[in-house]
Amino acid sequence: MDKYYSVLDYAEDVLKLAQQPLLFQEIWEAGLDKDFYKKLNLTGKTPNRTLGARIFVDVRDNPNSRFIKVGKNPARFFLKSRTSELSDDLLKKIQENETKQSKIISKTLKYMSAVDYPT
Repeated sequence: MDKYYSVLDYAEDVLKLAQQPLLFQEIWEAGLDKDFYKKLNLTGKTPNRTLGARIFVDVRDNPNSRFIKVGKNPARFFLKSRTSELSDDLLKKIQENETKQSKIISKTLKYMSAVDYPT
């Protein structure tokens, strides 16, 4: 009998081929391009979100997770076994992008709170 192919197996297969950490949405899209989705038995309407949720929970709750989370907002994922392949330059670039996005969000929220919306 074949082993059950989970969304975590799907993510692992994609990340084995990835050159850098990916967003869960990018993991989903890359797997579609490689036809990995054909091995999955998912019935929900948002399988990409299921993938994202399962990776987040696995990284958070499983000390033996196959994955690592790189960055926070947005979180990217990579294989723990390939951690040594992550260059300092790449990690710095990810951190800089997060800082830029955080500033944009802060400015947007500040603007939205200053606007008087009609009721």
